[in-house]
This record gives sequence, structure tokens and C-alpha cells, in this order.
Amino acid sequence: MIEFVMEWAIRSSILIGCGALLLGASRIRDASLRLAAWTALLTGSMAIPFVGAALPTVPMVWAREAARPVYVETPVRAAAPGAEVPENGGVQPAQDGPKVFDYRSAAALVYAAIAGVLLLRVCIGLALSFRLRGASRATDLDGVRESESVVSPVTIGVVRPVTVLPMDWREWDATKLTAVLAHERSHVERWDPAVQLLSAIHRALLWISPLSWMLDRWIVRAAEEASDDAAVAATEDRAAYAEVLLQFVTKKVEPVGIGMARYGGVEKRIDRVLDGTGFSRGVARWSAAAIVALACPLAYLAAAASPQKERGMQFPALPLPVPAAPPAPVPAPVQIAQAQTPPPRPATPEPLPEFDAVSIKPLGPVGEGGGRGGAPSGPSVCRPLRYTAGMVSGAATALRLIQDGYGLSPHQISGGPDWVRDERFCIEAKSAGPAEQDQLKIMLRTMLADRFKLVVRHETKEMPVYVMTVAKKGLLRELKPGEPTTGGITVQDLAGYEFRTQVDQSVAPKVLVDRNTTQGFAAILSEFSLELDRPVVDKTGLQGNYMFVMRWTDDDFRGDLERQFGLRLEAQKAPLPTVVIERMEKPSPN
Repeated sequence: MIEFVMEWAIRSSILIGCGALLLGASRIRDASLRLAAWTALLTGSMAIPFVGAALPTVPMVWAREAARPVYVETPVRAAAPGAEVPENGGVQPAQDGPKVFDYRSAAALVYAAIAGVLLLRVCIGLALSFRLRGASRATDLDGVRESESVVSPVTIGVVRPVTVLPMDWREWDATKLTAVLAHERSHVERWDPAVQLLSAIHRALLWISPLSWMLDRWIVRAAEEASDDAAVAATEDRAAYAEVLLQFVTKKVEPVGIGMARYGGVEKRIDRVLDGTGFSRGVARWSAAAIVALACPLAYLAAAASPQKERGMQFPALPLPVPAAPPAPVPAPVQIAQAQTPPPRPATPEPLPEFDAVSIKPLGPVGEGGGRGGAPSGPSVCRPLRYTAGMVSGAATALRLIQDGYGLSPHQISGGPDWVRDERFCIEAKSAGPAEQDQLKIMLRTMLADRFKLVVRHETKEMPVYVMTVAKKGLLRELKPGEPTTGGITVQDLAGYEFRTQVDQSVAPKVLVDRNTTQGFAAILSEFSLELDRPVVDKTGLQGNYMFVMRWTDDDFRGDLERQFGLRLEAQKAPLPTVVIERMEKPSPN
């Protein structure tokens, strides 16, 4: 929670700060225009969490990170002959260290306590205003009530605001009554009580941001100045209104609503009324349109900007063979002079594994009924892509090969020409001997770089995802020990296994059959681009292997998933590794 609040506070401060700089640079003196601008910034700040979750992010590259070198794992040398090896392999048991104070939880508690107190104050103010309105009496003036509980005019109410006057208002002269009513009705017409209630809630939720307090003060100040201008325009006598205002600001300030004496020091406020050369005329349509046109893009950038570093090409670390322990040193005979041996050459990393033979043939564009991996939609000599021990063969798009090589979903790959996604190739790649899935993926990346001239850039982006959690326990059937599993392999990878994932889309409802972990099942769901518009991240915490036999329709895929397995998909945002295609060429057929 504290991370969410901190990010919201930072984005809100950026939005409010930029808006304040724009207002300062434009030198806007009209109080109504300034109030409209502050209200737009307040609305944008409150909408930041919703805009950030609903709209796509805007990547903001602020620095370029140098390409990382190829790291080689440090080999562990075998023990010398005759040396004693501990039973635990030389690994020291973990020691229980002192308990570390949980600063994150403590910060969350402090934030929640202070925010709760501030929100309680807002609720108490609302309750007092409702009580004051109920105890007041109606007058013969429209929207005006009177009460013995107030000594100065005050406007209360959110949905239907009214003005409450002290009991002696009938003894006022015409100029004083005109000024007071013009001032308070100006608040009512602009819905100032609702705006200031929203500002108080915003200040309570983001109390850690100084700019949220300043924004609340600016809103109250601009509202009072705009109402002062309305009173001056109604009386056309600045001196008379300054005298009326002076009578109220020296009295007790009402604890609820919007009172004439609520804002500002006496001297500055009176000086502004007397020395002003004009008064606010309200906000014209073109002015409101200009404020919205400036506030909307600024609010969107503040909510959706995703700062990140641009990274260069990275390669996985490759293990070196474990060398044998050197023999025990033998004392050399004493010599008068001994030639100095050259220092040993540094070990060089082994080259990336690659296929022994590769055949690539173009198949043409993807058909409308093509499979998920780019398989042909009609009869073809090239069957769907599959992985067997030491061999990758079948029809696939270049995008499908990149997905398998880097272990990403389609949503995590961007850039490149259109043919990467639209054209199919018949691939037949064989290794010199049996190879595991991880080795085949590295070979696939090597083939893409060699034959397709693929150059990519790795980035980490905050992007929309579905977080998969357990909504209802007991619906998943856990496999017994010894039952075969797929080991988390994707849909297309399972074609060469005895028990493989099957997706039948020719009938309704569609059927998915799989034995997998929840992590592997989330990877499979990430490829359902027709049913899900974002990757799936497993947060179930389940570690077993389960049977997934799912039937669904296109109308409610997520609902079918929750009803059949008790797994819920919640739309959130999360940082994920991504690949940007910077260069790619069609391979020459062979």
C-alpha cells in the first residue's frame, strides 16, 4: 500500500507543480480562471490511480544504460585427492540473524493513522454542517436560511448548497445584504462546497505531499477572491464592501461550510478589494475549453508516464566446464637460474550453442484460421511447430520463434516489420545431439541472429497484466506423484510429448486440456490473445502440478476460468521484461 501511495503522491506533485508553473508563467489574475485551473488539477490528481490502471503507459527513456558484458559463472573446483569433504558439500548452514524492523509496515501504519484522522475531521465537518442545516430555519429569500448558531454568513451543503445567515440579517442595510448574498451565491453557483470537500479528501489521502496542502489553500483562496469580486460587482462600491468584509473577518470563524471570514489575512484581503482595478467575470466557454485541453494531456502524462532506462543487447550467462583439481605441487630441484614462465591466458567463454543443421522455407501469409503458433490454416506439407529432443520443426511466424527463444508472450514483444507477424516459415533445425528445452531456446536465439539478422533491445516496462490469484480453493485437481506433467512448456511446445496440451477451437465451447503447474498455465493463458488482451502473472503461490481441463466461450473467458478452477484474473500493472526488435531481415530459403 505504501508504495502505491508514494507513487501517487509523486505523480500528483509533478502534476500540481507543472500546473502551478504554467499559471505563474501565464500571469493569470482573474480569480475565477485560477479557481477553474486549480479545480482541473485537483480532478486530474484524484484520477491518477484510475487513469494509470485503465490507459496504456507512456515509456519515458531518461538515460541509456550501457550494454552489459557477458558474465560467466564461476566454476566450482573439485576437491584434491585425499582431501576431506564435509557431508553437506562445504556449504555453511544459514545462521538465524537478528530480526529486522519492518519499516515498510510501520510506514504504512503511520500513513493510515494520519490519513484516518484527517478523513475523520472531514466526516465530522460534514456531520456538523448537516446538523446546522437541520437546525436552521427557512426565510423568504430563495436558497437562504437563518440560524442562531452562526455569527457570520456561511454556505453549507454539497448536493444542494444553501446560505445560512445570522439572526440579525434583517437589520442590515441594503448594501450589506446585497454584498453578502452576492458573495455566498457565487459560491453556490460554482459548486465550491463540493470542490472544497473533494480537496479536503485529496489532502487527507495525500497528506505526505506538501503540494496537496498548497493546492487546497490555493483553491480556498481563489474561491474567496472570486466571490469578493462578485460582491464588488453587485454593490459597485469597493469601500462599502471592504467595510462589510471587515465586520465579519473580526468575528468568530464558523467551523463548518464556506464562510466569508474563512480565508486570508485581514490586511491583504481588504487591500485587494480596495486596490483592485477590475473584478472576475467568470469563466467563458473558450477559457474552460483551453483549461481542459491543457489539463488532460498533463494529467495523462503524470499518470501514465513510465520512466525507464534504455538497455543494450544482453546475453545469458553460460557455465564453464568444471575443471579437475590440480595435482599436489612437487618441489622443483634447486637451480642456479630459472626461466620465468609467462602468465596463463585468461579463460575465454565458450560460444553459444547452435543447431547443427537449419532449413528455412517461406510458406506465405498467415491464414485467417491459423493456429496460435502461426500454423497453416489449410493442408500443408509443414505441420504445426513442435519441439522434440534436439530438434525444432514445423510452421511458425518469426514472432513465434522470438517468443519461444526469449520465453515471452506476444504482448512483451514490439517493433519490427509487419512480415514478422504476418508471414510463416517452415523451420527444421537439428542439434548435433539430444538437447533440453533451455538449450533449444538458446539455439533458437542463435539461429534468429544468424539467419534472420535479429537485433533486439531488452527493456523492463510497466505494462497492463492479469494477476492470477486463488479465489476459491478446492476446484483444482492436484496430480498424484508419478503422474506425467508437461513441465511448464507452452501450447505449441507440447506437440512432441505423449500427453500434450490440446486446444480445440472448432467447437463451442472451446476446450483446453493440460497437465501443468500454475506458473506454466499462466504462461499458456498469456498466449490467448483472442480471449485475453494482456499477459498473465501467476501470484497463486501454488507449487504443485494440476490437471487443467477447461471449456469456455468467447463471451466470459475470465468468468469460466474462475468458475471451473477457482482462479481469478485481476487487471493490474506490473514491470515485465520486454524485447524491442531493432532490426530483422527475411532469411534466404534453403
